[in-house]
Amino acid sequence: MVAEPHNDRAEPRVVVIPLSKKPEDRFTPLQIPKISGAPEGIDVNTPDVAPITYDQIMALAAFSETSDTEAASRVFIYIKKRPAPFLCRIDRVLYEDFPVKEFPKNTASFRGFLHFLCRENPSIILEETTLDFLSGSQPQVLDPGKMMKLATGMGLLIESGDIDAQT
Repeated sequence: MVAEPHNDRAEPRVVVIPLSKKPEDRFTPLQIPKISGAPEGIDVNTPDVAPITYDQIMALAAFSETSDTEAASRVFIYIKKRPAPFLCRIDRVLYEDFPVKEFPKNTASFRGFLHFLCRENPSIILEETTLDFLSGSQPQVLDPGKMMKLATGMGLLIESGDIDAQT
């Protein structure tokens, strides 16, 4: 059997997602209560979703969502065979469940968590500003409308299978 081309990659793929796509309901993120550790993966702590192995994680996008009342850093996690991402606030990741260093600031712990996920699954797709975040920048700030455009753009790219043409 021939391996899929993306399985041979030694580093995450980085894609640019223009925030110009019209949001589609099928990509509406599922808000999860927390991310905890599971054998060989993560648990999104939702009754109808089994623990997710690291190799099932397709893509990640980190950002800060703004609303009238607060700004909170969040992450989209796309998994195989699911069009919509999971959405979790970074202060709801149980860092102690993973071999990452915890820091007083959630942002630094979160960076370590994303680096860990990329080491566990080198073929993960990263949205371009998420790579910037991993390099030390602050996460991009999105309003709810742009957040949905990001979810849709990333979902459409994964669904199209044209990822290798974008990286």
